[in-house]
Amino acid sequence: MDDGGAADILIVQNNPIARSQLPHSVADISNRATEVAFNVSFIREVSAIQHLGALVDEEQGEQVHVAPVRLHLISGNGTLSNLDISSKFNLEWPFILQMHDAGREAASRWLDERADQVGVRSTLEAQAIYYPELDAGAGAGAAGH
Repeated sequence: MDDGGAADILIVQNNPIARSQLPHSVADISNRATEVAFNVSFIREVSAIQHLGALVDEEQGEQVHVAPVRLHLISGNGTLSNLDISSKFNLEWPFILQMHDAGREAASRWLDERADQVGVRSTLEAQAIYYPELDAGAGAGAAGH
């Protein structure tokens, strides 16, 4: 983006903003705190891009791109918010295939609904990030976490 060759960013959200259940164990609470910390940075970055049209190099604190940026989001909130936090450590092949299939389904749905807008306008709906419970069906199911 810093050389001016692209003006679109596709975000594949693979860390849930919200969870359907509260964490109960010490490990789950710690893992959820890590998720929240990551999400704060993510939300700040998206907000800065949306409102300032700029990408910021967090290490250098320097602006690296100031042209308008079109944002697009494939969200995994619908699938990931219903999984236990411990699922991040699940390396069982059937689970990995399930997440892979959910991600491909979400990407396919996004392509069907919004791909024609790439290069034209931003398709990111802020509520999908800030209020995922209101948008649980749209673009839900991206794999990974």
